Amino acid sequence: MKTLILDIQKDLFESSVLEQSAEIQFVSVDEAFGVKGVPCVLLGSKGIDDFTGTVRKLARANYQNGTGLIIINPPIDTDIGNAVDAPVSITVKKRKASSFCKPSGFDGLDGESKYEIWSDGTIESSLSSGVMGVDDNKGTVLLKYQPKNTSGAVFITTLKLLSYSGMSNETDRESLLKLLLIWENKQSFVNEEPTEDVTASGESVLHAVAILSFSYGSKDPDKISAAMSRFFTLNADADTVGKALDQLSTNLDTTDLKETGENWMSKLEDYIDQAGHYTYAREIKEILEDEEAGV
Repeated sequence: MKTLILDIQKDLFESSVLEQSAEIQFVSVDEAFGVKGVPCVLLGSKGIDDFTGTVRKLARANYQNGTGLIIINPPIDTDIGNAVDAPVSITVKKRKASSFCKPSGFDGLDGESKYEIWSDGTIESSLSSGVMGVDDNKGTVLLKYQPKNTSGAVFITTLKLLSYSGMSNETDRESLLKLLLIWENKQSFVNEEPTEDVTASGESVLHAVAILSFSYGSKDPDKISAAMSRFFTLNADADTVGKALDQLSTNLDTTDLKETGENWMSKLEDYIDQAGHYTYAREIKEILEDEEAGV
């Protein structure tokens, strides 16, 4: 079992703990892009000057490679959502120390399993579908964000997975750590273009416009354009959005551009699902519906 650690975090105590569970390869951020099929562990922000910028680079590399970026104990009150290209904010909040963790969503793991692992913070985000571990108050202590069904993922956790403590059961700590280290997406298309290389007329814009049209239940280019930078690391003016809607209409074999209509929404939903974005389209739709309802 092999994992990457940034060379600037080589001398941290957590690195020595991780060496007891995995073979470590120390790399620079740039070198991490060239290593395929190996997860990366980020030890919070220790030793890192630009934490969110570093997270953004590592997350995109792991998305492309189908591997996991595991962020252990990120800094408090720092929004990681934008850094990992999530449509909503992801922040860690401090709370009283706890040893309770109920993990879920791992292959072969009993849904009723309860682990004894120390944590002193919770993760606040509306990405409910990505919750993979909760404390005894149902606060999130382990969250996964995966932008596509075919991409790698980012795991964010407040669990002290690389600390020895009387508040943690060592078997439980090592077991959950191993589950994270061995995670990989076998559906990954490693030859996909990296996120930062998208162009205004490319597939990423079509996907974003489709998701927002579906979420709003609208084809209003101005409305969709205004929301683009909020939910995606893209900017598209109303004219670009209009052209994307025309292209989507052609791709989906529907000319229903004046009104939303069931035919358009049904085909749009299928298109989003096939692109691997349906879960997060639903997340955005729920967020917008709650805002319109004043929740």
